[in-house]
Amino acid sequence: MTTDFIMPRLSETSPSGTILKWLVEPGMPVQKGQAIVQIESDKAIVELESPGAGRLQAIYFREGDVVEATAILARIAEPDESIDQLGARQPVSPGGTGDRVGSPAISSPRPVAIPREARAARVVRRAKRPRLPSTSEASLAATRGRWGQEPPTQSGSLDEDLPAHEVLPLSAIRSRIGDNLLASLRTAPHAYVEVESDVTALVAWRSGLGTHSVEARPSYTAIFIQVAALGLESFPDLNASLRGSQFFRWEHINIGIAVAREDGLFVPVIPDADHLSLAQIMARLSSFGTSHQVALPAEACRGGTFTISNLGMYGADSVLSIIHPGQAGILSLGRIGLKPVVHAGAIVVRSMLRMTLAFDHRLLDGVVGARFLAHLAGLLASPESWAH
Repeated sequence: MTTDFIMPRLSETSPSGTILKWLVEPGMPVQKGQAIVQIESDKAIVELESPGAGRLQAIYFREGDVVEATAILARIAEPDESIDQLGARQPVSPGGTGDRVGSPAISSPRPVAIPREARAARVVRRAKRPRLPSTSEASLAATRGRWGQEPPTQSGSLDEDLPAHEVLPLSAIRSRIGDNLLASLRTAPHAYVEVESDVTALVAWRSGLGTHSVEARPSYTAIFIQVAALGLESFPDLNASLRGSQFFRWEHINIGIAVAREDGLFVPVIPDADHLSLAQIMARLSSFGTSHQVALPAEACRGGTFTISNLGMYGADSVLSIIHPGQAGILSLGRIGLKPVVHAGAIVVRSMLRMTLAFDHRLLDGVVGARFLAHLAGLLASPESWAH
């Protein structure tokens, strides 16, 4: 008996993933839970694990193939079965290039019954990237005919005939990120609210935590996650989604955090952030890593109900973000900087932070967004009252 290794759906926004690397060759033994293949989705690079012990009988997609959910990636034979006695269904070698289509499926310790239609994974080849056309006599003639004279030469304009320093293909992750964000912009009417918050007390409180050890200080990102989770408890309309004509307020507060890694931008999720301490949030953030060599777990980017983007550590003053598809809003944070402001009737230097909320105007109005940011500003002004 063999086990079909099924491709799971790794993302709510994309039904497919790209095979980056097979970690086991056909015929090699595998253990239950052993990573078999690396898959690139629109949000992360994940490693799919073997659903049982045995030997990898055959694989059906090559590295570089785009695979749809429910497609059979490979077959795993029982430990005592002979591969020679098993009928292989047009297996392929791990290497090579191609663009078959299937998609990630959650591996199960038992064979999964898949409809016949899903077993025949459709193969689709990627369209070749079009070459930039050079300026031709025909295009120049058309331009002359339109304007009745030679076209003007614009200083500093891009000359398509200029030699490129380097030409790189757009990665699958960047392509899918673009597709998803374009879909969000087209479907969700974005509105923005921004406030400048005095976080002098927060900076002093955090510095006091590192009196004996700087490592004891929570990161500002962890602090913002905890504050946002507390704010969403009071403003449930932001912890929500619009699906069709129905408005869903979610029971759990699962905060996605935009993480910059070597292999791209990802949004892993911290489930039930409102029930976690700062130390627990820090541990979750550390687990996401920064290197593409550390694959994110398959579940790491699922189930988010609200997103935070913190670019303050890179010197950004403020950020206008695009709402993650299917969510009601995203909170963006700039750097904390010293600034002269009027405080208690005098001009003094204070630590200031800009917070920007992008929200789906179909779900709520600007007044709710402004109240939400004001609530967060109040929390940041008195961290000793909520931090734990």
